[in-house]
Amino acid sequence: LAWFQFDYLARQSYLRPVYSQACQLFGCKLPSPYNIDQIRSQNLVVRNHPLENKALIIDAIVINQASIEQPFPDIEFTFSDLNNNIIAKRVFAPGEYLSGDANDMQVMPTNTPVHIALEILDPGKEAVNYTMRFVRNEAYLDAE
Repeated sequence: LAWFQFDYLARQSYLRPVYSQACQLFGCKLPSPYNIDQIRSQNLVVRNHPLENKALIIDAIVINQASIEQPFPDIEFTFSDLNNNIIAKRVFAPGEYLSGDANDMQVMPTNTPVHIALEILDPGKEAVNYTMRFVRNEAYLDAE
């Protein structure tokens, strides 16, 4: 069971030290603690910017539901028309969306809401749908 569930169990904070020692003995490599499937968003709101024409403000709460702290992901926003044709898409790095108290955070704490806010150009009247998706932060993965 410990071997067949290696990826999952080695990411658990209470088991990670045991797996670390086992990997030193057996020459295996621990999986990244990055578990993007455990990051959730709440209260996503896209609204007109109150001061700037042709601009939007995006607000959301992100929560790391993993059992360990993990790096902030990149966030992809996609705007589409009524037929789901993509009008605009952009990926934001943590340095672009973290602000206020969260600006100095290096990792996402567990089960702690983190507010994100972005100001973007309005993609136009055709963009009637939007989605937010978490993407692995390639800069973090390259540093591992």
